[in-house]
Amino acid sequence: MADGQPGSEHDSTRTGTARRRPSEHSPSRRTVETFVARANRLFDLRCEGDGRKDDPYSPQEFADLIKSETGEKVSHTWIWQIRTGRTTNATIEYVEILARFFGVPEAYFFPGYDEQAAKQVEAELSLLDKMKKAGIPSIAALHAMSPASLNLARLANGVSPETLNAVEVVLTNAWKAEGLEPPAPSQAEG
Repeated sequence: MADGQPGSEHDSTRTGTARRRPSEHSPSRRTVETFVARANRLFDLRCEGDGRKDDPYSPQEFADLIKSETGEKVSHTWIWQIRTGRTTNATIEYVEILARFFGVPEAYFFPGYDEQAAKQVEAELSLLDKMKKAGIPSIAALHAMSPASLNLARLANGVSPETLNAVEVVLTNAWKAEGLEPPAPSQAEG
């Protein structure tokens, strides 16, 4: 079928503008809704983690952050479409960029990804943001931590400051018992 004919991929309207019709390759409504909901949850978590819950980043600010943190350029218009629920599609390249930016697997954005696993990813990201606020220099450093260290960090989430201080004393003594020099306190502590 020729472009512009009824039933073709591009069907001209009376005004002469082309509009794209859904094809068999278009994502399902459920896929788009899941993508939008999960991407927005991650955008919201990032705003909360950066202390911008009440003054969220604009689409342009997110585009700039993504460029500075991944080296990849994304359109602020596309981010606006996600944030307002107006997007109908995402290229694989953009999904990969968002996954890298947020530190999640690409599959997280799609309906086939286990809902419980998605909630676990979000909980871990929230915890990482809390740790960042507490003075840990970068989330990338957390990715380099051993599973045992990350598990201790997860266990510490929600524990009272007094209990955390007691745990810090025990860990400092453990460092000294093994002949190691404990790391210097973070700037957030001082």
